[in-house]
Amino acid sequence: VAAVQVRKAVAGKAGPHYPAPPAIVEAVRAAFGSSPEQGLAVERELFADLAVDEVSRRLVGLFLIHQDSRRWYEDLESAAGPEVERVAVLGAGVMGAGIAHLAASGGLEVILRDVAPQALEAGMSRIGKQLHEQVEKGRLDAGDAGKILSRVTAVTDAGRLAHAQLVIEAVVEEMGLKKKVLAEAAGHAGPAIFASNTSALSVTEMSAALPDAGRLAGLHFFNPVDRMPLVEVVAPPSASPQTVGLLLRLARRLGKVPIRVKDSPGFLVNRVLSSYLAEAVAMVEEGFSIASLDRRMCDFGMPAGPLELLDQIGLDVAGKVTDTLRSAFPGRVPPGRLLAGMLAAGRTGRKGKLGFYRWGAGKPVPDQEGVAALAAGGSPGGQAREGHDMAGEPVAASDLPRLVYPMIAEAVRCLEEGVVSRPQEVDLA
Repeated sequence: VAAVQVRKAVAGKAGPHYPAPPAIVEAVRAAFGSSPEQGLAVERELFADLAVDEVSRRLVGLFLIHQDSRRWYEDLESAAGPEVERVAVLGAGVMGAGIAHLAASGGLEVILRDVAPQALEAGMSRIGKQLHEQVEKGRLDAGDAGKILSRVTAVTDAGRLAHAQLVIEAVVEEMGLKKKVLAEAAGHAGPAIFASNTSALSVTEMSAALPDAGRLAGLHFFNPVDRMPLVEVVAPPSASPQTVGLLLRLARRLGKVPIRVKDSPGFLVNRVLSSYLAEAVAMVEEGFSIASLDRRMCDFGMPAGPLELLDQIGLDVAGKVTDTLRSAFPGRVPPGRLLAGMLAAGRTGRKGKLGFYRWGAGKPVPDQEGVAALAAGGSPGGQAREGHDMAGEPVAASDLPRLVYPMIAEAVRCLEEGVVSRPQEVDLA
């Protein structure tokens, strides 16, 4: 009975694509009621099969790429000058607060600046909540949490940026605002290095706001900042090698995996991902089931379905990135009005408690009827388009290429265009 329960629990966490966890359960079960030698014999047989299978081969390959990545940018990192100890983060929203939390956790002194006191209060509250959750889960000592929080100083005064060695811009994804914020900061931050956390906008265009374009590069963290290991370091032609190297080294110091990318719309990950997410939205607009689509992609191997992921990213952020890429690459990102309609209806995703899902204290619930009504051009509670059931059509295995192939094609294009210089960088990212 215990073995059955453990098998079920392990299967729920490991999913269908990783054979090692259930094999471990089987090896332990075999040792009960028999000799240790019998249990070890079963373990040897299971291990021998797993060690040479396709999953093991791919995981070992990714591990070796990860190890090798530490040497990819050694020349740039070694030429970057002294370590950064004082960082300013501009914008106290979800990303700004997340970056401030990460930097303070890495031992840096942080100035968190926003023009709105209420935004600063919300940002500091968000950091405090994350630290409290880490303490509750036993991942952090309460005393250490207090020290981390004490390293973050919330300010509205731009004059407090004077002692920052690095200024990270993390305001909303609008070019005009980003340039304005960077220009103002440059007037106070002296010889600091600047970085933008933009998801898709041109860092080269932003550099026009600074007196020295060589001191600006992109530092693209992913949401949630504390959990997502990847950081894209965006290297426009104008950025000095020292600026790029400093950001690569800092990302590694903060426990992240940095990838250097060319300044190109969407960079690498968002460009590849957007084709997939836009196709998923187009399928919902056609009448496919939200739950079925996400479940099918989770069964395929994704950690979350595309629609749940969009809610996690924020539909406003995703919409701006998609618009940028649609303008840059006409015909490559599926057209659609559903996302705009959802935003007009006040649906921003998880942070607003409503997107493709209804987000509450428990598990998110797909809002199929409300989204279907918006796809029909109406309002929640309206009618779905003729020929489509409000419950949504199930997604079949034969529909998977529609979602997966655009990602593969875009990844190849990124490699051909030199967005990154190695196939391994695409795989790792």
